[in-house]
This record gives sequence, structure tokens and C-alpha cells, in this order.
Amino acid sequence: SMTWKLKQDVKWSDGTPFTAEDVIFTWKYCTAPDGGCAQAAQYEGVKSVEAVDPHTVKITFTEPKPYPYSAFVGAQSPVIQKKQFE
Repeated sequence: SMTWKLKQDVKWSDGTPFTAEDVIFTWKYCTAPDGGCAQAAQYEGVKSVEAVDPHTVKITFTEPKPYPYSAFVGAQSPVIQKKQFE
């Protein structure tokens, strides 16, 4: 597993705060069996994503990964806003 500390005071374009809930929503959205996420493969091996607090996320993997940074990082798998996509 790895734990990420999210920057505080980051806001989406509509002014709502960026939080761990957005990261969790992104994972659920992109791994839903009937979802339309084109980048679902980026989340292979991610067992769970949980909020430790509003600005801390723990990502647990099914097995050790030599490169665990495919999910939530970069243009191929960005975090999406829960409020907008829900």
C-alpha cells in the first residue's frame, strides 16, 4: 500500500474543495463493471482506496507493484470530481 497526502486548499473550477472523496469516487467510477471509464486498465491491481482523513488517501494493492503510479497520475488517469460525475 501507499499513502498520499493531498494538497490542502486545492479547489475545483466550481470552487468546491478537492478531497480524498474525489480520489475514492474516481477509483469506483473507473472500476465499475458497467462503467464507461476508458482508462480502467490503469487501476488493475488496486484492491482498495480509502480516506484516512479529508486530505489523506491510502491505496492498497492486490500484490506488490514495481510501478504503482499508473492510477490517479497523469493525463491517462486523472482524478475526476465526484460532484460533477456523480
